Amino acid sequence: MESKVKVLGHALHQMLVVFPLGLLTVAVIFDVIYLVGHTPIWTQSAYYMIAAGLIGGLAAAVPGWVDWWAIPRGTRAKRVGLLHGVGNVLVLVLFALSWLLRRSAPPAPPVEAIIAGKKRKIDIGEINGEIFVHHVTLGLHPQIVADRERERYRSRLGKKFAWLKAWWKLLHRAPRMRLQLAVDSERVKLKTSSLIIANNRFVERLGGLPYSEMPDSGKLAVYAAQTRDWKELLAMSAEATFGKWESNSKLDFLEGCEIAVHAQRQRLRASIDGELIYLRTPLRAKMRASSLWVLCPASAEAEPKKSSAAAAKSRSPRRRS
Repeated sequence: MESKVKVLGHALHQMLVVFPLGLLTVAVIFDVIYLVGHTPIWTQSAYYMIAAGLIGGLAAAVPGWVDWWAIPRGTRAKRVGLLHGVGNVLVLVLFALSWLLRRSAPPAPPVEAIIAGKKRKIDIGEINGEIFVHHVTLGLHPQIVADRERERYRSRLGKKFAWLKAWWKLLHRAPRMRLQLAVDSERVKLKTSSLIIANNRFVERLGGLPYSEMPDSGKLAVYAAQTRDWKELLAMSAEATFGKWESNSKLDFLEGCEIAVHAQRQRLRASIDGELIYLRTPLRAKMRASSLWVLCPASAEAEPKKSSAAAAKSRSPRRRS
């Protein structure tokens, strides 16, 4: 079967596939060398080899898919090509998982980092008797989750598309909430379309979902959108995508150990760690400091000092005057 994607007369897929094959193979060899000699440079090099191999694998997959699509249906070549493609995808997924597990400590392989880790206590939050590990959201996010669940999707990718579709639709008709917040001794009145109560401050890092680096400060963080205008909400989302939370120009930020949320409605739809639930007002959130035991990889042992230093440098809570 002649390739449909060529460069200077040579099949592009065959030209590109040698890169992930070589890079990922060398990554495995480097890990074996590390296990023998315990020199961190080998596994750190393997970490970057895997990253390059994954990029090469994705690049090789595109012309490979084009070539496979051109094969006539019902032929043995079509079936063999499908098995070849699925097998390669599974290999890339396994290497991608290995790479993700190494991100916090490239010089230490995931299994070794876990074995060398120690138990630590972290904070959890509670709101109206419901426990949350990450965050509680009100307003825009719960509506997006509800609209997404009404969509029909059959895969994780379909779920993401359904979420984006619901987000774009609701961005143009964001909800309006009039709330009164009591954050410890401070009283605040807010008109907002979206409010987040998080278990400790979100880390400011590019991309990924919002999370706390080391939830052990004993304080809840509150992030409230300052607007309902879809263009400003879009700008707020863009800043959040770039890891801006406390420094987000479209968000108000507060923190405290206990938070009460008063609203005109008797019940508010909320999302607790991604699960929809209706809560009776007033909402009362509090911190359960050091209530959950977790196993931290060896690289995370230094994180408490790091997060404490970051907290000291971060800006003080702010809100609209």
